[in-house]
Amino acid sequence: MKFLHTSDWHLGKLFHEKSLIEDQKHVLNQILERMQEAYRSNSPYAALVVSGDIYDRAMPPSEAVTLLNDFLVRITETVPGVHVFMNSGNHDSATRLSFAAEFLKKHNIHIATNTEDMLIPVIVEQRNEKIAFYQLPFLTPLSVKSHNPEELLRTQQQLYSEACSKIAESHKKNYGNMPAVLNAHVYSMGSITGASERTNVGAVEQVDVSVFKDFAYGAFGHIHKFQVCDKNKRCYYPGALLAYNFDDDPESGILEVELKSAEEIPVVKRLFFNVLHPVVKITAEMKQLVGSEADKKLVKENSENYVQVILTDKVTPSEAFANLKTVFPNLLSVSLKKSETGEQNYSIQQRKAAIKSNDPEKIFMQFMKDVYGNSAEDELQQKEKEIFVEAASNMKVDV
Repeated sequence: MKFLHTSDWHLGKLFHEKSLIEDQKHVLNQILERMQEAYRSNSPYAALVVSGDIYDRAMPPSEAVTLLNDFLVRITETVPGVHVFMNSGNHDSATRLSFAAEFLKKHNIHIATNTEDMLIPVIVEQRNEKIAFYQLPFLTPLSVKSHNPEELLRTQQQLYSEACSKIAESHKKNYGNMPAVLNAHVYSMGSITGASERTNVGAVEQVDVSVFKDFAYGAFGHIHKFQVCDKNKRCYYPGALLAYNFDDDPESGILEVELKSAEEIPVVKRLFFNVLHPVVKITAEMKQLVGSEADKKLVKENSENYVQVILTDKVTPSEAFANLKTVFPNLLSVSLKKSETGEQNYSIQQRKAAIKSNDPEKIFMQFMKDVYGNSAEDELQQKEKEIFVEAASNMKVDV
């Protein structure tokens, strides 16, 4: 049985204040077209699994809601019999996403926003093959009850460990060796994160992947980079629908999963999207991009892309953004490349030495030197210096 796995759509997201609705619509159309083509060729996908963060924020803009509505209507009308699984991520509002969930269930659209039905799978049957699909939304403290009434489950590790243990026990009792798929919005331990994910400091949000050992396939969302989570190659992140940061993987896609039994390793293929506006980062001098000396090939290749320019000039050129916008209509960001020269390294060492000395006068004078340069000593009148040093000496300095 084959199904598609995608996640982290973030419908309604603004990228440097730029709406991505048309970009997202373009990619969703490709998902729909692939499913329609498979249906027409008599080799239909049994399901589409969307692993959370459907919207980018709890109160999505109306155009994002319309986009999702149109997609679901078209998929039910043009791909009869397909099941759609969606769960709420940390960006979603469970209440808003679950609107009309009971009605949608009658049309094979299954939306999970709480843990009330986590032990009740949807059994998908296709050509004498059956798979049990379970769903977990992004779990919050106390959203799963422990088998021990005195224990309160708060961490992600505790919550997912308890939930998966209960699901596995119930599945084995009721469905035996039928393959089980888990759709979850989770941060598995060891996953590689990108700049566009919001993660907590440390490991408080992480879950050991061994928790999911009883599932034939783990369909995960939350991490925006495509990756395999476990050595057995059963748990995957497909990556976000699009690159949502200039440091994200510029390639985005969807996973085609073929699952034959609970014992066999699933066959997973990554299918790439054709995006409207690739996200690119260009590092160059201003003259290479604007004017008579500009690299015409470079400019032409990126004329339609979402562009971040990192200038290597010593100082930011006058009206840099406005001038670059004339050659890159979708320019979103301009910055000056930071480089550590020998002189800068020397200044850093001086700064560290001043702080380490714990001497208020040295620390203050180093600060003034950083601000005014080597003329700081001359700029200060002796009386002013004494006042600042006395004030600094009355403050506790932690080193």
